[in-house]
Amino acid sequence: MKVTPHLTMITTGQGCPHCVRMETLLNSGELYPTKVNAEDILPLFSKVHSTVPQLYYKGKHLGGADALQAASKTKGDLLEYVTGVPF
Repeated sequence: MKVTPHLTMITTGQGCPHCVRMETLLNSGELYPTKVNAEDILPLFSKVHSTVPQLYYKGKHLGGADALQAASKTKGDLLEYVTGVPF
C-alpha cells in the first residue's frame, strides 16, 4: 500500500469506529493517509480538536469522518475533495 503524499489522518490506536470508517472511505478512493496517533500530539491536538479522526491535506483541515462521508456522497470523487483538484 502506497501512502498518499501530504495526506494525514489523526487517529487513535484501537477501538475507534469513526477512525475505521474514515480509513475505509479513504481506501475506497485509493487514498492512503499517514496516520498520527492523537495521544502522541495531545497537547497540540487538544487545543484544536476534541474528537478523532481528523483529516488534513497539505496542512489544511478537511474535517472528520462525518465530513468525509458527506463529501463522498455529494462530490463523489474523494481525490478531488481531498486535493481540491478535479481528476
